[in-house]
Amino acid sequence: MLTLCSLSVLVALLGSSGSAPTPPPGVDYCFGGRITADNSYLVGLGSANGIGTILASMCNTTSTEIFSCDTGAEGFGQCYANAALPTFVYIVAWSDDLETSGVLASLLLDFPSSGFSSNRRSGNPKWRVFATGLDLDDCTSPSLATLNAQIAIANANGGAPGTTSVGWVGPTAGPNGRLEIGEANDATPPSGTCLNAFPQVCSLDPAARWMWYRRPASACAFNDGNQRELLIFRLPMRAFSKTLPK
Repeated sequence: MLTLCSLSVLVALLGSSGSAPTPPPGVDYCFGGRITADNSYLVGLGSANGIGTILASMCNTTSTEIFSCDTGAEGFGQCYANAALPTFVYIVAWSDDLETSGVLASLLLDFPSSGFSSNRRSGNPKWRVFATGLDLDDCTSPSLATLNAQIAIANANGGAPGTTSVGWVGPTAGPNGRLEIGEANDATPPSGTCLNAFPQVCSLDPAARWMWYRRPASACAFNDGNQRELLIFRLPMRAFSKTLPK
């Protein structure tokens, strides 16, 4: 049974509180946050084998839609009753290959009955990314079947060398590229440099950091054209608390 959580309450919670429960097979929980991307994104929950539920999506075609204090970040939230807890959160993102590219998010996992809540952000080093090489430059969203097929390829390290990241990669540089963790969402004016490419999105957590995939030999992940997109990012739920199931 699904019930819609009060979004104003869900996205206002920041940081961590309470003690983390060890969820039984069915548990009441809420998941949500705020996110923006240059240019498009999907947010979903699922397992290591794929995305089961899409929570939010957006195609941004103007800088106002990406960065504006009024409309630049979208809030989302959903509560679940007596449901199995997903083991991964996924963000799928792609750009128009022009000027800057990146995704910025602050995410909240909340167990209302126990009082435990935990916030994690884009730029956490526990994120992993798979560069699929399926280039999308417009608002056409990939199907769930397409995304889950790509997740299966990433799990098997079966991507084509040279046009994908082969499998999941983290922030450590390697022959298949890496997860690039960029600047914090602070008030420093953008200068056009790789680590100072974005203005502040004032409706989103200033501690969140921009992230993207960086292909080998690229000068910069955030302003150096197509980075083997589209990109699939994922973070294990255990990043919110080590007591959660794998």
